[in-house]
Amino acid sequence: MIIHKIQWWQSKRNKQFYFHTVSRNGKTVQPSEGYLKKAVMMKTINRINSQLVAQVPVVEVPDPKAKVAARARSAAKAEFGIPPIGLK
Repeated sequence: MIIHKIQWWQSKRNKQFYFHTVSRNGKTVQPSEGYLKKAVMMKTINRINSQLVAQVPVVEVPDPKAKVAARARSAAKAEFGIPPIGLK
């Protein structure tokens, strides 16, 4: 599978940095582990990118898991008028 881009973000939940590679069809190909320091994560991304035939863009994106939690809060609020317990 051909890598189209590398996306990275900082988790709102645990403040660690993550990245994943994305194929041309938009599917996540390779998720990463969590990194405590952004510099270490970027070094890993650069190492991966340097080994590809053609370098791909590295893009910062919002925390994907934060979107899921936000949608759950919105849905619960729309249905019940208040967010459920545990979803701040």
